[in-house]
Amino acid sequence: MLRSFMSSLCSIVDVTHWVIFMGGDKEMKCPNCGASTDGKYCEYCGTHLEPSNQTIIINNYYGTNDQQAGGNPPEYYNTYPEVISGKNRLVVFLLCLFVGVFGVHYFYVGKIGMGILYLFTGGLFGIGWLVDIIRTASGTFRDVDGFPVKNWEFENM
Repeated sequence: MLRSFMSSLCSIVDVTHWVIFMGGDKEMKCPNCGASTDGKYCEYCGTHLEPSNQTIIINNYYGTNDQQAGGNPPEYYNTYPEVISGKNRLVVFLLCLFVGVFGVHYFYVGKIGMGILYLFTGGLFGIGWLVDIIRTASGTFRDVDGFPVKNWEFENM
């Protein structure tokens, strides 16, 4: 079973790409017959040896054969802005600080179920209330949609 897996793996990976990409010498080996050649075609079996511009992955970096492994990722890599909640962090913090034991800050961000739970348990017996003060101050408190409440300033109304 291991032998069939290795043979299928070897048929998927084109040996000439790895030799060129890894900076090997200019002499290539034919992936079909293994003969050494330096042309575009194998002299023995006629296989086309021109390396294609396929995308390969090395160390979780997407690159092509003409790029070096590693280096800086492309400019477009991870350029999405962070989505934050439309709720105000100062309001959440003040609600949590003064009436958080009753779960008012959860009602404000839209988490009605947690608000009711805090209302009947006294802020999870005070422990949840203290944790929420820390989470709100550090910016890890989230609204009903799962977005972090991070905006301290009021927007123009």
